[in-house]
Amino acid sequence: MHTQTITAEIEARANAAVNVERAARLRLAERAADPEAALTGYDHAEALKAAGMAAPWKDLLQLIERTGNAEKAIKAARRSALAALTEEHESLSTSALTNEIERFRREGLRSLLRDTAFLTPDAEVA
Repeated sequence: MHTQTITAEIEARANAAVNVERAARLRLAERAADPEAALTGYDHAEALKAAGMAAPWKDLLQLIERTGNAEKAIKAARRSALAALTEEHESLSTSALTNEIERFRREGLRSLLRDTAFLTPDAEVA
């Protein structure tokens, strides 16, 4: 796949994830600012999940910007994601919120791996 096409695809996917995160944060902020609204765990979970799903894409965009090479950046991001998922254990904090944040971060890494597999001809992570 051509580098410009790869970069455009990454930017489109990253922007979609960032827009979902932004919208979830705004909904949480609006509900938190409304003294009549009852905040629920769902309000927080939605924003935390969106942040976890967007984080790997934001990191990938920064890596592309630093390296100037989309294909190399994708391969590096995929290696890093796989390492994080296979070398780190699931969070076992006594804080349920910490565990949820970690779970959403890991799901974001899985999503990055799934959604970038086709972007390079040799997308293997090893």
